[in-house]
Amino acid sequence: MVLESEITRLVSEGGVLLGEGVFGWAFRVRYQGRDAVVKMAKDRQHAQLFREEVHTLVQLDGLGGAPRVATVCEDYPGFIMDYCGGGTLQSMLKDAAPVGAVLRAVHDLALRLEEIHRAGYAHNDLKVDNVMVETGADGRVRARLIDLGLCGRLGESPGLEGDPKVHRHVAPELLRRGVSSVESETYSLGYVLRDVLRAYAGSLPRESELRCLARAMTCPDPLRRPAYQLCLAGLADSLEAPRRE
Repeated sequence: MVLESEITRLVSEGGVLLGEGVFGWAFRVRYQGRDAVVKMAKDRQHAQLFREEVHTLVQLDGLGGAPRVATVCEDYPGFIMDYCGGGTLQSMLKDAAPVGAVLRAVHDLALRLEEIHRAGYAHNDLKVDNVMVETGADGRVRARLIDLGLCGRLGESPGLEGDPKVHRHVAPELLRRGVSSVESETYSLGYVLRDVLRAYAGSLPRESELRCLARAMTCPDPLRRPAYQLCLAGLADSLEAPRRE
């Protein structure tokens, strides 16, 4: 374990703000000779949320590419975890990365998501800025799930309430304090796919199978969404479909 004073020192000595949420901040720091991420709460009253996130990350132990916890702060809600290299899927879209690389990233993301489902977990907040993508020396595109603050057990409610028109990436049933399911995760993955298709509208036929798949995955009725294995198959097929780079 580390103390709050050590966390503060790491952040002050070259820490880079990676993101800010409702309950805390994430900083890139150097820890024990390597890049790492400090995640710390804005207030002590959020301690339970941070304990739950640490517990989830420990249970996942890297499944889905999720970062592993290096250590926990002893006297303040915060922890240090692995730094995920590469860039977000969102940045790939903004930078107009080759469509083939983006589709490979989405397919790998679907496989990583399946890993946490098999372990009994749901991400519950899947969107393009919560996915890191890195291309290895072998040319393989690898996706990693990040920001698992809302991650929880399948079949349990994350307690979400909100307007589907505002929180478009979240399945409508979840926003009514519903329980998480593979179907609700399918919806969010479908919304990621829709973001990709919007960004590359000129690279794929207007009525391609991929567009039909995205519409089916984001059906408001969870019972009418395709089975996850069919989604995986459709995404795999898209890697071979003709397109304009």
